Amino acid sequence: MLEVSVNGLHVNLQYCQAAVVAETWPAVLVVAADHALITTLSPQTLSRLKATAYRSIKTWARSRGLYAARFGYLGGIQIAVLLARVMKLMAAATDDDDDDDSSAVPDILATFFRDYAGFDWATQMAFDPFFHGHKAPHVRTAGEPLVILGYHRPQLNTSMSASVSSVRVLAAELRRADRLLSAGRISWDAFLGGGGDEGDSSTIVAGRLLSGAATFVCAYRTYVKIDLQYWGLSLQRGASFVGWLESRCAMLLVDVARRLPQLNTHIWPGRFVEGDEGDGEGDDAEIGTETTQYQGCYLIGLDLAASLSRDDRRIALDTLQSVLSTFERQMRRSGGEYDAQWMWLGVSIASRTDLGDVGRLRLDERAWYTSEEEEEEEEEIEEEEARPKKKDKKDKKNKDKDRFKAASQVGTGKKFRSAQDVIKRLRWDPQLDRADYVVRYEDRFVGAQERPLSAWKSEQTDEEFIPQHRVLYFRRRSDGAVIWDRRARKDEVFGSGM
Repeated sequence: MLEVSVNGLHVNLQYCQAAVVAETWPAVLVVAADHALITTLSPQTLSRLKATAYRSIKTWARSRGLYAARFGYLGGIQIAVLLARVMKLMAAATDDDDDDDSSAVPDILATFFRDYAGFDWATQMAFDPFFHGHKAPHVRTAGEPLVILGYHRPQLNTSMSASVSSVRVLAAELRRADRLLSAGRISWDAFLGGGGDEGDSSTIVAGRLLSGAATFVCAYRTYVKIDLQYWGLSLQRGASFVGWLESRCAMLLVDVARRLPQLNTHIWPGRFVEGDEGDGEGDDAEIGTETTQYQGCYLIGLDLAASLSRDDRRIALDTLQSVLSTFERQMRRSGGEYDAQWMWLGVSIASRTDLGDVGRLRLDERAWYTSEEEEEEEEEIEEEEARPKKKDKKDKKNKDKDRFKAASQVGTGKKFRSAQDVIKRLRWDPQLDRADYVVRYEDRFVGAQERPLSAWKSEQTDEEFIPQHRVLYFRRRSDGAVIWDRRARKDEVFGSGM
């Protein structure tokens, strides 16, 4: 997936197969719409999707808590594929050309929700029949409760993160949307804002929550509440902590589904924070020098099958408590990401009453990290590194440099050594201090992250195991020098590579 930011707008190019755009970047930003560079792109890139319809569905999904592919809901590629299928089928049914703009956006949206409200997600696969043909080029497995096929291999199914519970939530929301549009008694503003139900609980929160979020906090009798607190001064570290915890929430849902298949879960893809009634929208919007403590929570709605007896419900809740305790313990033992000095997290089962006054809840929209703050932190780090070090540390640093320099001179031209070899050398060489080294790796959810070598897990069965091919480089803490870099093929440990 390629994310492009143009004038502050983030564009997801996962479904845009246009190598020529990347090759001519950034000149492509200023070309005219009828330029040959644009008009000669493939039909898949020059999609006939109507921007208004796509953005409307995306807005609806956000307001109902469904725009989160990482939790098994919908993302940009899924919405694009589903909308393309509907619009092409509409054009074929009316014998219109794909370029015909006679269909109004309300008609497209109504058809979209009507079609997918009755879609059998458990047995059918959603794909573009005009691209793939009427027979899907994919064999569904038991581990794929939702199949929305993209256009290009190797991974055709774009919904590999979906679960039985997420599909149940998605199907229910699509049926609700179709019911509201069919009744014809709701404005588009209210519909896209997530409202429309009679007795909508959004009236309780005085505009603090979108209607979808307001309905969610009142929809279940029991929730899993994941509380988090951060009181450090580094926004980068706070953002890393929040992103890391959110990525692990997906793993928690998988574990709950495995241990308790009879339990349906519904996670809201956003953090809730508390605020006093009547506060301005700008209050607590950012963490700065005035507000150094952050507190929020993730909520997961729980729905047990009505057919379960009281004893079965008690056993299920006991099992759930065991799963949550294990999850919390593993999170707190993650030395590379969790630091009890600046962070705290707690996982518990909470009833609707335990949530307190839902009128105080609002969705967190704070901006954690900006380029200006990054520059300030870098200046602080440079000042810290410029201070004189103790003599013994300086001597040890010089010895390490000499050892790596000698290895580089002797071993030039050898085959580039792997990250696993470097880890073993740094760990077991008695003349090296393993606590002085940091591993930078690529996290699938939050991007590049760093972890101390002492906290690195090499066992594949470990919960915190990270494949070696995601390692980007190794860095020495004492002087910040990169001693091994995969992309640059730099190796000062063994002297291999270039």
